[in-house]
Amino acid sequence: GPADMKTLLTGACGRIASRIITPLLEAGHEVRAVDRTYRHDLPVRIEVENLLDPTRPYRLLEGVEALVHFANHSNARVADAHTVFNENVTMNWNLFEAARAMGLKHIIFASSIQVMSGSRTVAEADKRPSTLAYLPADGDLPAVPGNYYALSKQASEQQLAYLVREAGMNCTALRLPAVPTVARMLRHWSGQRRPADALGPHSSPDELFAFLPPSDVARLVTALLDHQPQGMRIYLPAAHGNYLNWTSEEIVRQFHADVHQRQPIGPDTPLIDNTRITAETGWEPTPVAELDPASA
Repeated sequence: GPADMKTLLTGACGRIASRIITPLLEAGHEVRAVDRTYRHDLPVRIEVENLLDPTRPYRLLEGVEALVHFANHSNARVADAHTVFNENVTMNWNLFEAARAMGLKHIIFASSIQVMSGSRTVAEADKRPSTLAYLPADGDLPAVPGNYYALSKQASEQQLAYLVREAGMNCTALRLPAVPTVARMLRHWSGQRRPADALGPHSSPDELFAFLPPSDVARLVTALLDHQPQGMRIYLPAAHGNYLNWTSEEIVRQFHADVHQRQPIGPDTPLIDNTRITAETGWEPTPVAELDPASA
């Protein structure tokens, strides 16, 4: 795609999207930024809008070639089920349908690893089977949403698949894992080994303790704006490592012994396979040894 693609970035004041504005600008993209809240410390002006109003996206998408959509309730804990599910699905459809009507061809959507990670917790790991159909994991894993936030993300992936079929759009859903946006978190996560019970009993072993620093999210979004594959893609991008700093073998033995292995999982086999993302976009995660805590 053209280096100067005009992009609408939603949720631009949020934890992750706010960190991808500068890399997008540095890559030569023109960024129009929208959020329901305002910040004055970002390199672009924020337009304050309520995306639950179906008329608002038409103004925001005027003259825009690509939609990078991060504006959503961020997990199941932020509000009640009705609010999280209904508002996520509504704002997503309002934007996607306006994009279709206005002839946009490119959408990049921040989905979640929770779409495929079910509701099994570390505390239940030995009593309930793993949600995962196979390992190493990738974006082709079947959806097994374990909460209403995850369900809203799955519904919105379905909305995108519909637009690809019916309107010939190119849509990519990124099932993002945990994104550490504080330097000390990234230092901690890519540093010393941690016991599984350090996570608290409610953490999800079927998220594979995966993470991706915000700088890598930004590079992936930029790569997709430059080379978005045709049609529908669901990607599961992750660092080659895990925030327990265990070997892949140890994680599988403790949490996923029952899961089909498409290739034998050795100590250093990544539990999440990025090869298709790399083949289609050129993006690769930063090696964990090279992660710079400042990139959070």
